[in-house]
Amino acid sequence: MIDIDFPTLHGIGFKQHFVSQLAASATQQRLARVTAVQRDVLTLDDGQEAFPARSPRFVAAGQPVVGDWVLATQQLGEYWIAHTLDPFTQLARRTPSGAGVGQQCRHGAVADGPGQ
Repeated sequence: MIDIDFPTLHGIGFKQHFVSQLAASATQQRLARVTAVQRDVLTLDDGQEAFPARSPRFVAAGQPVVGDWVLATQQLGEYWIAHTLDPFTQLARRTPSGAGVGQQCRHGAVADGPGQ
């Protein structure tokens, strides 16, 4: 499992909710939060520094969005997104009639704001 610096990560919104998702993670992966997305390059922050990472073009669960927690792996001098943790909260849109919830909105959204 990854070594987690709780005080540092808590400052950028890390919650106990994510710990169980890290149990099977490789120790060489780096836990960080997405702070910016620009096509296939993301800016990640691990609580100590910001660094760029690339995301594969075809990700089954969709591309990470600002606020997501990810695991990044370094390959050939670049970081690549290896896994996106399940979010603590998600935005959902109501149907136009207001009767129910339509599709969940992740593309271009912001996930789990700090302090929520």
